[in-house]
Amino acid sequence: PQITKPFPKYNTIGKDEINSVNQILKSGELSGFVAGNSSAFYGGKWVKNLEAEFCKVYKVKHAIAVNSATSGLYSMVMSMNIEPGDEVITSPYTMHATASSILQAGGVPIFADIESDYYGLDPLSVERKINKRTKGILAVNIFGHAAKLEVLKKIAKKYNLWLCEDNSQAPSAIYRNRFTGTYGEAAVFSFNRHKTMQSGEGGVVITNNSKIAKKIQLVRNHGEAVVSDFKV
Repeated sequence: PQITKPFPKYNTIGKDEINSVNQILKSGELSGFVAGNSSAFYGGKWVKNLEAEFCKVYKVKHAIAVNSATSGLYSMVMSMNIEPGDEVITSPYTMHATASSILQAGGVPIFADIESDYYGLDPLSVERKINKRTKGILAVNIFGHAAKLEVLKKIAKKYNLWLCEDNSQAPSAIYRNRFTGTYGEAAVFSFNRHKTMQSGEGGVVITNNSKIAKKIQLVRNHGEAVVSDFKV
């Protein structure tokens, strides 16, 4: 019988990554976060540099670095002012953190069907799931492909719902001349080891809404801050 050899491991960590990590380690500062009403509440130099780069590339006002995309999903859903029992329509065909973030925030994940071309939410199924308890739609862009974001955005607007994106598996994917992650109120990116951009763990949430960004930053830091001067 023919014996096939396994594919050799592909190492995505090269000289640039090693040099960057060494530079950060030699600086003596990793995250730079300090709980308090000061600039350190937003992280140190390297965190801010990463966030600024995301803002530049995706042309958004805010990028919030997080320790995992799971944390990012939870922080993002929390920023949507979910109340206990509120329903959020999402995909059943995704990593479980998409749905569990809704549960963690006190909401109820409602699964709509997916379409057969790119495995994103089927807009017809989404619209059938909407009722008076529905508060938002959490779309998933999976396998490097976009969900039908333009149609989903129109549905969200029609029913006065928010639309957010789990963009963990589709960084820099293009949908109708726009990046995925820029259609909803906010979107999550993942740096998990098997993602397109990987650092072992980590993630980023992007948004153009200043209030959403501030809420995500507060959730990210457990609310450990002197918040009297924070306007949310």
